[in-house]
Amino acid sequence: MAQKPGKVVVAPLKWDDEVEHRRKLALAVNNALDGKINAVITVTLATEALSTTIVDDRIIPTTSLALAPLTPSAQAMVGAGLSIVPTVGSATLYHRQSAIPDLTYKVSFLG
Repeated sequence: MAQKPGKVVVAPLKWDDEVEHRRKLALAVNNALDGKINAVITVTLATEALSTTIVDDRIIPTTSLALAPLTPSAQAMVGAGLSIVPTVGSATLYHRQSAIPDLTYKVSFLG
């Protein structure tokens, strides 16, 4: 099961109104300084499967991915052999097969 996040919003490279362009750039920089870098997605592990794939163009083999469980069931899975392997444009989360439907995480990625 592949999950793809919504479109990434970035600061525009060009804008007809220079004042508005500077405002948009400043907003993007200030958001980044506040930790709002749009590098967090929500993923629910596929039920009755041994892996779940995240599809995102920002992921490359050297991307560092971190999971934050959002449910008690998801927390229990963290200590049960959950691992992540990033590739170009996607990452595969390997996990135990489970029928539990609420294995949901925030996944943040850098690099």
